[in-house]
Parts: sequence; structure tokens; C-alpha cells
Amino acid sequence: MDAELKHRREQFIHGNHGSNGPWEVFHLIIIAQFSHILSESFVFALPALPKTWPIVSLIIDFTMVYSPLIMAVTLCHNHITLILITILVLILFNFAIYVKSNSKCISWQNIGQQSIQYPDTKRFPYLSNMMSSLLMATCLAIFAVDFPSFDRRFSKTEMYGWSLMDIGVGCFIAINGALSPESRLINSKISLIERFKKTFRSSLPLIVIGLLRLVATKSVNYQEHVSEYGIHWNFFFTISFVKILSSILCALLGEQINLYTVSIMIMIVHQIMLKTFGTEFIMDPSNRSLNLFAANKEGFISLPGFISIYLFFVQLGRNYIPKREKVNELLSIILQLVIIGLQSLAVMFAAYHLLEPVSRREANMPFICFITCCACLNIVIELVYFIWIQIAKPNFHYESSVFSVINHKGLLIFLIANLITGLVNLSIDTMMVNNVMSVLLIHLYAVVLTFSGFLLDKIFYLNK
Repeated sequence: MDAELKHRREQFIHGNHGSNGPWEVFHLIIIAQFSHILSESFVFALPALPKTWPIVSLIIDFTMVYSPLIMAVTLCHNHITLILITILVLILFNFAIYVKSNSKCISWQNIGQQSIQYPDTKRFPYLSNMMSSLLMATCLAIFAVDFPSFDRRFSKTEMYGWSLMDIGVGCFIAINGALSPESRLINSKISLIERFKKTFRSSLPLIVIGLLRLVATKSVNYQEHVSEYGIHWNFFFTISFVKILSSILCALLGEQINLYTVSIMIMIVHQIMLKTFGTEFIMDPSNRSLNLFAANKEGFISLPGFISIYLFFVQLGRNYIPKREKVNELLSIILQLVIIGLQSLAVMFAAYHLLEPVSRREANMPFICFITCCACLNIVIELVYFIWIQIAKPNFHYESSVFSVINHKGLLIFLIANLITGLVNLSIDTMMVNNVMSVLLIHLYAVVLTFSGFLLDKIFYLNK
């Protein structure tokens, strides 16, 4: 890549302070989550649509899943609340059509005692849909962020602030903790060495991808934002080390230790260390050439914060993921998650005013609490939707085609997203593309990404 172009691109993403507040970020993550509910609500209202008009159904599915978030972070970035309200109205309208047409089939009596029907014995829809929402938003953001139409306040922050892309990083760690073998107590009976081997093997693809990304970016002189993780570090290394170190901690502590307590202790100690010398060390640009640790100080220093998030959601997974048999059990989980989310939000504001602002770069206490609040909100939204299905149409197993692909081939799609993003950045000067054309390109990118997922799904299915 040309040195001048690289410099311009690095300056383009330099100095971001994030959104005006947490509420704007909440609105964006809710839009990302409501996208698949909007798509599936059309099937509620028009159940014959997927079979009668499969192409039309696929176009609606694609548009409903991708377009709201794309428009919210680009051309309509000043009308996020309006987009959210419009989506909610459409969802409620579609559900109202279904209720009116099937009022005699819906039992409103003893709702809490109704049995829950899971579409898949190995998956929890309310968690897999959350993961898909997160991956979808992440894939869109990493491509769109290089275009001027993507509002700067949504990209990763320089040091402090609330940002959509920062929240995506933290929530990805959180959901991985909730779905980890440690949360489901898998491998809990084997030795520490064996558990380490299993965790390392499962993390090895991420380490390899991280190394390949490092080699690729250095070899083509690709633009980098060193204050994000460091000179050599990247997010693949973060998630790998978080998984490995957290697994070792879980094995050493055993099943009887409450990981909420451990997570909070790590968070407090981490914040004390940051206030003592960590923040000053991170902010000093002159020390990056001292050694490997200083070169990648953001990656190393943020690890305890991300481990705290991971362990918190491992314990949350142990408490709330096991299958529930009745609707009232899920309602109880919703109430507890709401309480955890509100407590985290309160602590975040207290830490924000008494200690320091939210920082993804440090993964400090306000950031950890904000991620906890966001992730709990995500799960609550999916749980409410899941409960609605149990009440309105217990045998409703339709899944958005786009979300189905992301669910089954998430990691591969994420890799393809990174490859396409790199190829486009090397091929054209994205900063010179006008707003309308960039939005069209982002939609085209989403089409290619989804089509690649469909092909991969077919190939893997045929090879079984």
C-alpha cells in the first residue's frame, strides 16, 4: 500500500471519542438485534411467503437483517431513534396480524406453566441469535468503517468513550464466556493438563488466524491503528489468550467457587493497577519501542479486564443457560438479568464519574460494567422474543435464512469479511467514495458475504 494513502487512512481513524453517550450505543445494538425479529415477524404475518415466493422472502430477509443497521450508521446516523421506532412498529404490526388471525389458537391462560419447546437440542436460540446479531454487526462495521459515510463516532475510540465497535469487541468476549465449555461444565472432570490441551487446541485456529493477519498486514504495508491493541497484537490474540487463561483459572478454582466474585475481584485489582501506573503507561507514546510488552501494551494491559468479562459470563452461563421447562422459569431469568444489567449500569456511571471514563483500550471498570449491561440487555431481548414464540406459536421453528448461515458458519464468515475488507482497501481508495455509492457497496458486500455463507453451508453439508 502506498505510504501516503496509508498515512491518510490512519489519520482518518485517529482521535475518535465515540458517541454522545451510552444510550445511542444501546439504540444501535437493539437495532442490530431487532433485525432478525423483524424478518421473522413477516413470516408470522405471512406464513406462506417462504414457500410461495422464496425469492421475495429471501430479499425481504436480507433487507430486514442488513439494511436497518447499515442505514443507521451511515446516511441516517442522525435518525437512529426514528429507525428503531419504525422497526418496533413494524414488528408489532406483523405480530398483531398474526394474533388477529390466530386468536383462537393462542392460549393466554396459565402462560407461566406452558412448556417450552426448543428447536434444537444442542442450541439455545436466545444465545445463538445474540451471537449472530453481534457477528452481523461486526462484519458490517469492519467493512463500512473505512468509508466516509460511516459516522466516526461509531468507530473504535482512541482512548475513552462509548462506541459501537468497542461494544462489539466486549460483547463478543461475553457471549463466548456464556457459551464456553466452562459455563456448561464440559471437561470439568478431566485433569488440568488435559483441559489446557483441549482449550489450546480449540484456540489454536484463532492464534493461527491472528498470526496470518499480522504477517499479511505487515507484508502489504496495510493501515494500522497501533493504539487499538499495539504494533503486533490483534483481537484474535486477545480472544485466544482470554480463553486459555480463563480455562486455567476455572480449572484451578474448581466448580464450587463463585466466578462472579472472582470476576469482580479481578476487575477491582485491574482498575487499581490502571490508576496506579497503567493509564500513564498506555498514554505515553514514547515508550512503545522499549520492548515487546511496551510495543503491544494495549493488548497485554486489557487482558485482565477481558478475562473479568469472560469469567462473569461463564458463571452467568452456569446459572441461566441450562434448559428451562416452563415459561415462568424464563421470566424469572429475565428479571434477574434485568437486575444484573441495571446494577452494572449504576456501577458504570459511578466509576465513570469517580474513577475515569469508559475505555476499551484499557478494558477498565466502567467498560467492563458497560459490556455486562449491554450483553444482559441483548439476552433479555432474545428471551422476550423466545417467550413470545412459546406463547403464540410453540412449534414455530422458522429461522431467518441470513441468520441461519451466520449461526452455522460464523467464524468462516468473519474470516471472509476480513479478507474482503482487506482486498477492497487494497483495490480502491475508500475515503474518496461518495456516501450513496459507499452504502451500495456495503450492501453488495453483505450480499457477497451471505452468498459465501450459503455456499460454505452447502459444501460442508455435502461433505458430511
